[in-house]
Amino acid sequence: MSDKTLFPARLAIAIGLPLSFLMASAVQAVPSGFDEFPYTPRSTMEGLSDLPCIEGMAGDFQCHGVDLLAYVPLEDMGCEGNGNDIWGWTDPETGTEYALMGCNNGIAFMDLSDPEQPVHVGNLPSHTEGSLWRDSKVFDDHAFVVSEASGHGLKVFDLS
Repeated sequence: MSDKTLFPARLAIAIGLPLSFLMASAVQAVPSGFDEFPYTPRSTMEGLSDLPCIEGMAGDFQCHGVDLLAYVPLEDMGCEGNGNDIWGWTDPETGTEYALMGCNNGIAFMDLSDPEQPVHVGNLPSHTEGSLWRDSKVFDDHAFVVSEASGHGLKVFDLS
């Protein structure tokens, strides 16, 4: 896998989910005092940005070499409820990094040109019903999107 399909560790962006959903291999993140779902009350997450990982903590989150740079609520990305997966893509022509956020109603795209202030640029809606699980992976400038929703199948989206 090329380095263009993964975020550098510094670009972990909290997008409406605990960091464990974002960088599962690098971070175990559960906010202090929250042990079970739902454990991310919006009121406790507002204004989180640029929190370095120091001695295993980035603010209230456990971390291991990953900084929390920004928090974007799911509703600000057009998600109607749950979020469940995140992947990244780097535009080979501009170098701009994007986050692809799996939502119950489709995929949200976030421009990470300024990782401390991500910008919602659009959504790829589901053509079936909402679903708790929606995953995307990127290969060769294409996003491959799957869901367990009945009739969803595999969506291929040209990112270029």
